[in-house]
Amino acid sequence: MFTAIKNNRHLLAVIVAFLLFVVIVGVKGNFPTNDDWYFVRQVKAFDLGIFKLHAKVLPIFIVQGFLGLLWGTLFGIGFDSLRILTLLVTLFSGIILYRTILLVTPQKRLAGLGMFIYLFNPIVLSSAFTFMTENYYLLFMVCSVYFAVKFFNLNRTKEFYLALLFMLLTSLVRQTGLFLFLAFFAAASWKNVKNISWRKTLFFFFSLTVTILLIVFWPRYQTSVIDKSINLSSGYNVILERLSVYLLAIPMLVFWISPLFIIKKPSVGRLFDVSVLTWLFSYIVFRVDIFPLGSVFYFESLHIKSGFRHSLSIFDNVPAKIVMSVYLGLLISVSAIYVFNKIKKIHINNRVTVFLWLCVVGVLTPILLTPTVYDRYFTPLIVFTVLLLIPEIKSQSKIFTLGILIFAFISVVNVYEFIIVKSLKHKLYESLLADSTVNVTERDIYIDDTYSKYLYAEEQEDYAGRGQNLPVGLVHKCFIQQYTIDGPFTLFIKNLEDKVEKRIKNPSVYGSTPPIRNIRISKHLNELNRNEMYFSPLYSIIGKTAFVGSWCDK
Repeated sequence: MFTAIKNNRHLLAVIVAFLLFVVIVGVKGNFPTNDDWYFVRQVKAFDLGIFKLHAKVLPIFIVQGFLGLLWGTLFGIGFDSLRILTLLVTLFSGIILYRTILLVTPQKRLAGLGMFIYLFNPIVLSSAFTFMTENYYLLFMVCSVYFAVKFFNLNRTKEFYLALLFMLLTSLVRQTGLFLFLAFFAAASWKNVKNISWRKTLFFFFSLTVTILLIVFWPRYQTSVIDKSINLSSGYNVILERLSVYLLAIPMLVFWISPLFIIKKPSVGRLFDVSVLTWLFSYIVFRVDIFPLGSVFYFESLHIKSGFRHSLSIFDNVPAKIVMSVYLGLLISVSAIYVFNKIKKIHINNRVTVFLWLCVVGVLTPILLTPTVYDRYFTPLIVFTVLLLIPEIKSQSKIFTLGILIFAFISVVNVYEFIIVKSLKHKLYESLLADSTVNVTERDIYIDDTYSKYLYAEEQEDYAGRGQNLPVGLVHKCFIQQYTIDGPFTLFIKNLEDKVEKRIKNPSVYGSTPPIRNIRISKHLNELNRNEMYFSPLYSIIGKTAFVGSWCDK
C-alpha cells in the first residue's frame, strides 16, 4: 500500500489539494452561480419529459443534460446536487489528463504538475462550482484525447472506437467538439491514408454523421443552432476584429501555463533580450489592460466589469497593474523566445503531435464565428498545450516554483472569494425570507440579476426561454451586497496609489461599462438588518475587512 502511495504521490497530492479547497469553500446552497440556471432548468425540463432545448441554451447540451437527469434522479435536481456532480466530473477529468500526460512522458512529477495546472486554472476551478458546460465538455474531450493518443501509440482497434465514442459525447455537450473528429482522422491517416482500414473509416463517418444529425435536428425553442453565429458573407469585419482577440488572449494564456516555465541560467545576450522584450510587453499589457477579454483575472461575476465590483477591485490601480504587467511581460517574453527557437527546430514526426496541433487549430477557429467571445472558450487549450510542452521538459529541469505559487494564489483566492460571497448572499437571502418581521417574498429581495431571472423563470414555469428575462417595472424591497471597510494599512496603500497615479495615468478598464443599477450598500450601512463578516485573503492583503450585508427600503 505504501509503495502504491509513493508511486502515485504526485497524483494523490493534487487530488488532496483539490478536495481540500472544495471542503474549505463548501458546496451547500441551492442557488445559481451564473448562467448555469439555464442548464439546471433544462435538466428539470428533461425530468418533465420536455426535451426541446431552452432558447438560451446555445450549446447542444444533450449528454450533460441526461447525465444531470440521471444524477438528479438519484440525488435530486438542484443547484447544490448538480454542483457536486460537476466537482466530481472536474476531478475525474483531471485524473484522466494525468493518465494522458503519462502517455507522452514517463515523468510523474510533470504529469502531476499538468494536472495541477488544469484543475487549478481559474476558469476550470470556478466552473467546477457551477453547472455550466465547460467542465463536462472538458471531461469528454480529455477522454477522447486519452484514447486517441493511446491509439496512436499502440495502434489498437479498441482505442480507435473508444476515441470516436468520446468525441461523439464531447460534441453532444458542445457542438464545437466536432473539431476532434477532423483532427483525429487527419492525424490517423497522416502520411498514409491506408493507415485506417475501411471498417474504421466507415465507423468514423458513421459517428460523425450521427453527431451532426443530432446537433442539427435536436428540437429547440429557436430556429437553428447557428442562429447567433456570424454570417460569413456579412461578418468579414467582425472576423477581422476577432483575430485581434487572439492577441488580447496572450497574457491570459501564458499565465495559465506559467507553472510549466523552467528555470535556466541565461547567457548575457539572452538576459538582454529578455529584459528588452519584458519592458516592451509590460508596457503593452499595461496600456491595453491586464487580461482584456475579461479584466484583471477573469471569472464569471468576479471580474471588475461586473457592476459595483468595479469600484471594489483592488487591482484597478496603477501599482497593482504595474506589478502584474511586469510579471506578464516577463512570461510573454520568455514564451516568445521559446517559440522563436522552437520554430527553427520544429519537427512534426509522429501522429500524436499532428493530432495535438490540429486540436489547437480546432479550438481557435470557432472563436472567429461565435457571436460573443468569453475567456472560457480558450480553456481546452490548457489540455493540448500541456501535452505539447511537457514532453519538451527535461527530467533534470528545475520546476518554476515561484510561478506555481503565483498561479495557485491568484486562482485560489479569487475563486474562494467568488464562491464564499455567493454562499453568504444566499444565506442572508434565506434569513430574510424566514424573518416574519421583514415580510418579503422571493421576488422582493435583490441579490443579482442572475438570481432574479432564475426566480422569474421558475414563477412563470418557463422552459422555452423566449419570454422576458425580467418582468417590466420590477421593484425590489431588500438588497444584499458585499462591501469592505478600510483598515490602517489600507490608508497607506491608497496614499501610495494616489502618489503613483499623479505621475502615471491609470488606464481605463478595457471594455468596461457603467453599472446598470446605481445601488450601493455603502450608502446604507446604518440601515443594515443583517451583516456577515468573512475572511477574505484577497482584501486582507491590503488591510480591508470584508462583509456581506443586507438592508431593506422603508
